[in-house]
Amino acid sequence: MFREVSLSERLERLLKLLTNDCPNVEAAALVSTDGLIMASALNGDADEDKVAAMSAALLSVAEKIGRELGRGDFEAAIVRGSEGLAIVTPVDSEALLVVLAGKRSRLGLILYEMKHVSNMLKQELKGVQPL
Repeated sequence: MFREVSLSERLERLLKLLTNDCPNVEAAALVSTDGLIMASALNGDADEDKVAAMSAALLSVAEKIGRELGRGDFEAAIVRGSEGLAIVTPVDSEALLVVLAGKRSRLGLILYEMKHVSNMLKQELKGVQPL
């Protein structure tokens, strides 16, 4: 018999497209704009609650910069550190896609793949009622 795949399993499979198919992507997560984890494909070192909370905080600052400095609507926040990248992009008005990548990552390729996965995540979330 076939079993129905849950929404959380479908979301995790989409996130794994980033971690499995995109070189140097170490972790991916779908988080709410409130800072709660929705789904993840994180490695053992990443704390999903910390990733979710910090991503929501980064969103808040990025939106304020866009608004108050005339940069427009939020499209992406990229933090480059000595050990790699943290990238946050919106999926829809309620969800963010977060990627953690190593220092040898190709930013353009990651952003391209994130856009592709984000569109698929948006389709999965469409019609899901907020809690």
